[in-house]
This record gives sequence, C-alpha cells and structure tokens, in this order.
Amino acid sequence: MPNIFLLVSSQVRDEVKAFMPELGPILRTATSSALGDVGPDGVAVMELPFLTGNNTTAMQIFAVASASSERAPKLQDWALALARAWRGFADKHPEITWSQDVDVWSIMPPGQWLMATDKAISYLTPLPDPNPFRHNM
Repeated sequence: MPNIFLLVSSQVRDEVKAFMPELGPILRTATSSALGDVGPDGVAVMELPFLTGNNTTAMQIFAVASASSERAPKLQDWALALARAWRGFADKHPEITWSQDVDVWSIMPPGQWLMATDKAISYLTPLPDPNPFRHNM
C-alpha cells in the first residue's frame, strides 16, 4: 500500500487538517494514476505535524511505496503527479499563502508490505522443511 505523509509545520497544521477531506482524495487519485497498479482506495494519506525545524518548508509531501520492477520507472512520474495535484488544489484555494513552499518526495525502497494480521503472517511464514537433513548430504 502506498502511503503519503504530509509533514506539516506548526504554522500550517490547522489549514492542512481542515483541507484533508478534499486534499486526501486528490493525492490518492494522483498516486493511483501515476503508479497504475493500485486504486485510490489502496493509498493512505496522513498528516504528521512537526513541532519545530530549521530551514524547512511549510509542508513536505513524502510518498512511500514498495519498489517493484514495474514501479521503479514511475518514481519521477509519481513525484510530478503529486506536485501537479498539489498545485491544482492550491490554485483553487488562494487563501493558502504558502502554496509555493512545499517539497515533494517519492521513494520506493525495497521491502514488503503486509497487514499485521494472523492470516497475512501465516501466509508469508515459510513452511518447515519436511526433510531438514537433505542439504547435509
């Protein structure tokens, strides 16, 4: 599941929080379109405030998804799609005076996503080797 973390400064947190019902679906749709292998309902958007910083932007859109051979070439397209989605949203809201002070990051580290459920854990847990001595022959 791709995740989008909106890292927001304390100065803009209340604004971003108020816009989440509208902004979240826009960023989820942009992610779905850019990656092509997940629907908007398979993307999470979270707002995470940071209390203080030094030389930071008002907000950072930090997008994370597991890497795959199909997704890797889309990394730049994903960042661009999120940036365009943000600009389109901000252009409709002139009250966002800090709209040009936003960074966008997309990363795809190698990894495995799974839900922490008994079913997922049992599915991904290797079965015991029925003949553990065959490798020593």
